[in-house]
Amino acid sequence: MIDGIGPVKMQKSNRYKNLKIAVKPFQGVNVSVPGQVSFSEAERFVVMKKNWIIKSLEKIQHIEQNHSVFDEHTEFRTREHVLKIKSHDEKTIRLVIKNKVIYVFYPSFANVRDSRIQQAIRTAIIEAWRIEARKYLPARVEELAGKFGFKYARV
Repeated sequence: MIDGIGPVKMQKSNRYKNLKIAVKPFQGVNVSVPGQVSFSEAERFVVMKKNWIIKSLEKIQHIEQNHSVFDEHTEFRTREHVLKIKSHDEKTIRLVIKNKVIYVFYPSFANVRDSRIQQAIRTAIIEAWRIEARKYLPARVEELAGKFGFKYARV
């Protein structure tokens, strides 16, 4: 927690070459810390970049406010699938797409509005769209190729 910024997630790895700050919607402030750099040095770096971080947080706040938040009461459908969000007694988030239903199970102790759960829900929806696209697009491309006389290798 850094004054004026809020929570900052610092992740250290020898793979990182430089200190890097990323501010992303629903993920907040993340700092990549190279192995040879201490966390206190990284914190000083974050404080140095405080004005930039605050401006970035203001921008993503607008994005987050206009973004859908899914919960157990959300009614969401793709062309073929319906979304079902449920809590369960396990400690992990589980995604299942079966029988035209997108199931998202999240830990009962967690808040469904948590960014990791929201991201998992979006991931499941995207996967359902991919499943539907694999069924729909080849025939549609074939139809359009015949209609407009173009050739294609694959979809």
